[in-house]
This record gives sequence, C-alpha cells and structure tokens, in this order.
Amino acid sequence: MIWQSSPYFIPFIACGILLAILGMLVWHHRSYPCTRSFSFLMVAASLWAFCTALELTSADLPTQMLAIRIEYLAIVTIPIAWLLFAIEYTGREHWLTRKNIALLLIIPAFTVILVVTNQFHHLFYPAVSETVIEGLSYHIVTYGPAFWIHSIYSYLIITIAILLIIQRFVFTYTLFRVQVITILVAVLIPLFFNIALVSRVGSLALIDPTPFALLISGLVILVGMMRYHLLDIIPIAQEQVIENMSDGVIVADMKGRIIDINFSAERFLGLLHNQAIGLSIATLLPCSSPAFDPNAPSGPWIDRHHEIERETEGKKQYLELRCIPILSRDNGIKGRLIVIRNISDQKQ
Repeated sequence: MIWQSSPYFIPFIACGILLAILGMLVWHHRSYPCTRSFSFLMVAASLWAFCTALELTSADLPTQMLAIRIEYLAIVTIPIAWLLFAIEYTGREHWLTRKNIALLLIIPAFTVILVVTNQFHHLFYPAVSETVIEGLSYHIVTYGPAFWIHSIYSYLIITIAILLIIQRFVFTYTLFRVQVITILVAVLIPLFFNIALVSRVGSLALIDPTPFALLISGLVILVGMMRYHLLDIIPIAQEQVIENMSDGVIVADMKGRIIDINFSAERFLGLLHNQAIGLSIATLLPCSSPAFDPNAPSGPWIDRHHEIERETEGKKQYLELRCIPILSRDNGIKGRLIVIRNISDQKQ
C-alpha cells in the first residue's frame, strides 16, 4: 500500500463520523416510525464516506479498488433504505413482506458480487486506469453493462420512493405538508449529486460528493425531527386521527376559501371534499362573527367561538364553531382552522 496526503481525507473522515453519529441519534428514537430504516441509511452512508477517504488517500490502484469493493456494500444499500423509509412513512408497511424485501435485494446482491469479481469478467468496469493530477493519484473507470443495470435499478428504486412521497404531499392535509416537503428535499439532494457524479460533471468525475449530500439529508431529517416532530407521528397517522374525528375540521386560507376538510366537515356542510374546495367559508357557514369574515383584518387573533342554528331534514341543529388562527414562523396569520362541533344534545 502506498499512501498520499490528500486534502479530501479529513473532510470525508469527518463526514463519515457525523453520519455515524446521526445514525445513532436517529436509532435512539427507534420506537418512532421510519427511524430504523433511516438509521440504517445513515450508517451505510457513513461506510461510503470512510471508504471514499481510504480511496482518496491511497496512491496505488489495488488499494483504491479494494476501497471501492467495500464501498459498494453501502452504495447498493442506500436506495433500498430510501424506499423502505418512504414505504413506512406513507403507511404502506404491508408491502414489506420477506418475499418483497428478498426480491428487492436480488440486483444489489449480484451487483456486489460483480464488483468484487470484476477482474475476471470486466462486466462492471471494462477498464480501470490510474491518473495523477496535481501530484495526487486517482482511478479512472469505464462503465460496463453491469454498472448501468445497477444504476438504472438504483435510480428506479429512488424514483419510486420519491413518487410515494409526492403522492403523500398531494393527498395529505395542508397543515402537514411541511413534513412531506422536508422528506422530499432530503431524498432529492443526494440524488442530484449522484447523477452529476455518474454524468462526470467537472471534478465530480474524480471525487464522489454523495456522502456529503447524504449528510445534508441526515441533518435535514434531524432538524425536521426536532422542529416539526417529523417522525413522531407520520402524515398517514395524522390523517387517520383527523379523518376519524367526530368534529368537523376545515382549513381556510386568508381569503376565507376552503383548502381542506375532513369527512365530518363534509357531512356538516353537505358537500364532498372536491365540491367544498375553493368555496367561501362565509357562504357555507354564515354568521356575524368576524372570525369567519373573509375580510376580517389580520392580526394577533385569539381563538374565537360562535354558535349557529340551522334546520336539517326538519330538525333544528346547533353547531359550535371554533376558529383558530394558523400562524407562520413570524407569527403572521396565514390561514384559519375551523372546528365544527354538534352541540344539539346539549341544547335540548
């Protein structure tokens, strides 16, 4: 083994250590959904960073290729970990049968075998050469058919994960979309960097930035866990809670237009979800309270209560309406949450 003093050694070692710490921090919350798969992802990314550090600090080709062989244990694992995370996050745990997981691992397993035995068949890297740039030794590889099969499969797996998260964004309640956007950003960051690497954009042909991108993803998730309680209760669980509430829940924007409702609110309003979206809350629940006036001035509102009486199928119905301001980070008003409760029994 011949070693060289690479300026990238310490950054990649530091990256690997931070990724390992993130993995342990997330594992500490393993009772929450998705944390096991994400912790596993961080540990795999840590191995990737350490192997890249070994690869860059080695001046001889055999040691560099040894680092790559070990590195691929992490590389093939990460797309699967992202998919498992997305499946758990979107409430599709029933997909995670032993048979399905085994099928997902077939191509990754063959990829590792082909990388380790590449010198006998050259299906993964048909040609491997060494180049020296500014006194530092780097390896240059030619991509073979097995590499492209691995890459297409990995990108396909990550694309499925992204589509699952996008679907959750489209169908989740408006109040919980910050969580979904956070997850989506965390998945997209390393994907873009890795595509740039495979496309050999600039210096990325020599130095793989993906571990650093995964570190950013880990930090995004960690901040989301602390600030938005990202994995305490996932959107699918939040939706089940709201959807099964006996109280109606309506989300309105600053102009008083409905942007989301739950099933009970549909029943109170006599409208389906797609019929209610975009309608003015003032026309559906007319009352004199300024809390429900679309032209009410914005400001530091407090919770407001109002009762209305209406007749449904020949029977009087009393509803209690509670309007709660939805605040932005700077305490500005960005919408209203209206809770509808049937208090007819209390009035009798």
